[in-house]
Amino acid sequence: MYYKCKCLLVKYENKLKRSKVSSVSVDFIRSFSDILKAIDNVNEAVSVPVFLCSVIFILILIMDMCLIFLVSDEIKKPQYQAEMALTIIFPLFSTLSTAIIAGEVPIKMQKIKLEFERIYENELCNSFADGKNLKILKSVLRKKPLEMKACHLVTFSREYLLALFGALFTYGLLFINIHNTENQQACGINKTQSFD
Repeated sequence: MYYKCKCLLVKYENKLKRSKVSSVSVDFIRSFSDILKAIDNVNEAVSVPVFLCSVIFILILIMDMCLIFLVSDEIKKPQYQAEMALTIIFPLFSTLSTAIIAGEVPIKMQKIKLEFERIYENELCNSFADGKNLKILKSVLRKKPLEMKACHLVTFSREYLLALFGALFTYGLLFINIHNTENQQACGINKTQSFD
């Protein structure tokens, strides 16, 4: 759904760039407001399932990291390694692609808004400027770009991806530390038993 929103904005942006300032119609400018409403409706409909899937996928990644670091002897078998690779790749790809594509939607909206600003400036410089076009362009320029949010909690952006990887990296280091201390304690117990 986010990908279709992005494609719709790309098509609109391309049409807007190809059209000359004088040929931009009022209906075409108004259609941007309809596109924003449609994208907002899609975001409202998809936000809860996307948030739940992202949380589930992150939990799967954390569980797989726990299994890798805490049960490392059993995981050395090829069938377990293949299963772990598949269960890590799918959630990671899904979470990343959703966040990246949803994060591109506001960027595309901002590019379209910049194009409208260019058209508005050209209309102001034009001595035969239509007042109706100027009002509509001004109303479009006042609209803020939508933020794609999951459950109105998480904004899909580059910061979200950095936070996600930071959390996974931190948990990975935590499990490595736990695994190393268990190995050191086991070595310490073996050394004390050998002295007795």
